[in-house]
Amino acid sequence: MTETSELNRLRAEVDRAYSQLAEITSRLLAMNEAGDLLVSTHDQKAVAAALLEVSARTVGVHEGAVLLSRGEGSFTVIAAVGLDEEQQEALGDSLADFAICQLVEEEQHAFSREEAAAEEAFRDWVAERLEADPEAAVEPTMALFVPVAIEGQMLAVLALAGRADGAPYKEEERTLLDHLAEQAALALDRAMLFAQNADRLQDLSALLRISREVTSTLDLDRVLFSAVNTTAAIVERERAVLALDDGGKLVIRAVSDFPRVDGGTADRLGLTRLLAWLALRKPEAFAVNATEADEDPEIEGREVLLDYFTHEMRALLVTPLKDDQGLVGYLLLESFSEGSFTQSADRDTLTVLAGQLTVAIRNAQLYRQLPMVGALAPLAERRRRWKLLSQAQRRRYIAIAAVLLIAVALIPWPRAVAGDSRLLPAVEVPVRSLVAGFLRSVEVRPGQRVEAGQLLARMEQAGVGARLAGLRAEAAMAREQSVRAEKERDAVGRRLADLRRQETLARLAAAKQEDRGTDVVAPVDGFVLTPTLADREGAFLEPGDVVCEVSPLDTLRVEVAIDETEIGDVRPGERLRVKVLGYPDRQFQGRVSEVSWQGEIEHKGRPAVFLVRGWVENPGGLLKSGMTGRARIEVSPTTLLWRWTKGFYRVLRLAFWF
Repeated sequence: MTETSELNRLRAEVDRAYSQLAEITSRLLAMNEAGDLLVSTHDQKAVAAALLEVSARTVGVHEGAVLLSRGEGSFTVIAAVGLDEEQQEALGDSLADFAICQLVEEEQHAFSREEAAAEEAFRDWVAERLEADPEAAVEPTMALFVPVAIEGQMLAVLALAGRADGAPYKEEERTLLDHLAEQAALALDRAMLFAQNADRLQDLSALLRISREVTSTLDLDRVLFSAVNTTAAIVERERAVLALDDGGKLVIRAVSDFPRVDGGTADRLGLTRLLAWLALRKPEAFAVNATEADEDPEIEGREVLLDYFTHEMRALLVTPLKDDQGLVGYLLLESFSEGSFTQSADRDTLTVLAGQLTVAIRNAQLYRQLPMVGALAPLAERRRRWKLLSQAQRRRYIAIAAVLLIAVALIPWPRAVAGDSRLLPAVEVPVRSLVAGFLRSVEVRPGQRVEAGQLLARMEQAGVGARLAGLRAEAAMAREQSVRAEKERDAVGRRLADLRRQETLARLAAAKQEDRGTDVVAPVDGFVLTPTLADREGAFLEPGDVVCEVSPLDTLRVEVAIDETEIGDVRPGERLRVKVLGYPDRQFQGRVSEVSWQGEIEHKGRPAVFLVRGWVENPGGLLKSGMTGRARIEVSPTTLLWRWTKGFYRVLRLAFWF
């Protein structure tokens, strides 16, 4: 009996293990299937449908949906399973489900219906809803909400209904759904990027086509007509209106699908007041719809916009046409739908089109003012001669011109700015007197190289010599007294005389040591800079007075005077080369360390001069402080074209204020 029970238990364990293995295998197959489905398409709805199908089948539910995040707490149902059209519409209008989706977006993890109900934020939302409307629906339709996010950016929410038996989702099932959502997030992000790129390519293609049309002619009417009738290739609109500035007023010059316009077109389209406001205020590009104008009391030009929206249109996009010379006009796009002009990519493309259209309009206007025959005759003659050349000659001339153009306009060539230079010591180290006294002797000459610790001069303290002489005399007197006491066999007298002599000798040694402290030595290796050092012998110096100056001359400081027209190109750290009058055949290398912030006007009516400071190496000690010459500073390379035209450009910019 015992063996039979044990056998039954083992069989039950084996069956349970097989059941768990089958469940794990099923989930792995589901994840693999999800991966295959998600990478097989670039369509957002297909990705969402694949995620929903695999998720629902894996956890054994029959209803669910994927809600795509539109930003600012807005969601749209893009895929559903087990829901008819009416249920999908109800889910799309369910504020309770959207509130939990917002909670999932904020917290970045899954929530069940019960977990959301326990959150304070959701409870506050429910209380506000019920306070505003006691009969409002605050019960969510779905039971589990799983975020579909990538790197913290919410893309969508996977919402699944409750089980038929009311059992909650198991922890391992929620973990599996999280993994499926992560895979779907990658696929959904890729699909969204693919769609954006496709839209962008379509916009660019349309922009290129429109640009070719508006720039292919100098006929102003044709340019305007092409512009308004081709904007539909970029953005969906009902009507496009182009108004140009005419003496401070905006006059309609072209309307899409209108063969011609006249003075009454603005009245018929309900744009008279709007155009007057645009001409007066000259606002930047903006998009507005009827609801925004009605609900926002702070919106600029609200009364004008409300008057405009009394007509049939519900959305308006206004794009200015302007350049550095001022306003050319406005391009107005109108639509019956309020959500027509919300895409930023479309608005960016229209901004580019506005710039190109502005140039085309300016060119057409200038073309009308040209004296055509006299101005274009030389060009026509050159064109005739060009046509007479063979293909080989044309290619040769084009190749030569291209090479010259590249060499002159595109290739940067090394460049340097030059100016008068002067050499100065890199650092001047003052050598100071430590005591008060007279400069007794100078041991070096100006310009001599010295080493640290080398004797430069000797000082004599006031009164030290007389004191030394007095101490020597006292010592001699004490010795004589000692000898006399020895002859007289006066032991006590002799002992006293010896003690006085020893004391005097000690005082004499201290005075000599103090006298030796008057030696002046070099603090560093370098050269003596003071030119008239020998003439200072016998001078009285206080403690701290400068005896001479010593400077290391292996590196010198250089100052270069640079014209203010070139100073803007000089930067610290740039390489410089110096030539001095004493060595005109040699170049000494260095670097710029500082550019002066204040210039000096040396000659009235001439540009100011700025000092550029730097360091220059002094190999062999050839350079001396005070030498003058020329220096060249190697600045950023520029093209030959810029060098040739820089002066003209500077004169032009100073003469004309634009």
